[in-house]
Amino acid sequence: MKDEIRRNKLATFSMKYHLNFLVLVLALFLLNGICYEITAMLPLTNHHLFMEIDNHIPFIPEFCFFYTTYYVSPVIFLYGLSFYDKKKFMTIFLGGAIGTILCLIVYLIYNVQMIRPEDVVEPYWFFNGSVHNIHEFFLALVHVQYVLDPFARNGIPSLHAFFGGLVSLSGFYFAKSEKHVPIAFRIIAALFGLCVACSTFFVKQHYFIDAVIGYGLSIALYFVSKPIVNKLTVKYKDKRLTKLLTEDTFVE
Repeated sequence: MKDEIRRNKLATFSMKYHLNFLVLVLALFLLNGICYEITAMLPLTNHHLFMEIDNHIPFIPEFCFFYTTYYVSPVIFLYGLSFYDKKKFMTIFLGGAIGTILCLIVYLIYNVQMIRPEDVVEPYWFFNGSVHNIHEFFLALVHVQYVLDPFARNGIPSLHAFFGGLVSLSGFYFAKSEKHVPIAFRIIAALFGLCVACSTFFVKQHYFIDAVIGYGLSIALYFVSKPIVNKLTVKYKDKRLTKLLTEDTFVE
């Protein structure tokens, strides 16, 4: 009986409200894009944060799969989370919005550039016959990323690692109220987000410290946003919008 009630609630939510959450995720990505384009108009700097550990991190072009899917993974995992735990979704969304604005401020003040091994990937391109196996395919994919981001600016915090952290957060288990989120979803989201963050230094788009701070910032802002969402939920608990955005789909 309970399973049937849950399925009915999920079906009702899917039909009525799913676009609301998709719009919020896309709006967060739009904010990210706007911030990036604003900083792209700034003069180039000579700020670099190279550390000894960067010498020991190998270049693994296969990780470009995770680096590239960054552009869709938050939409998939954060939107997917909204079907199971809307309150946690709103907490991650608020932390993501705050973090994106903080990153913009940092980029305006101290814009870090990455020194990349461009000579390694430059010979590979999809349309010149240089790709003959899967390894060369990913080398060509890294080349595309380098072409799309020619100056490797906006280093710290890494937005890729930051959004990777948001994806991981959708899978992390913080409270008993999250027990209804499927275990498979939690494991895949947590690992995928971590791989996105790691891809930033494995494909040499960021320094190691860029990824650590970006990933850590997402987790820190989650705990900053959580009491804010809780307070707003209590203060405006009778508002229809509050109920829509924070009430769990599966309520025992």
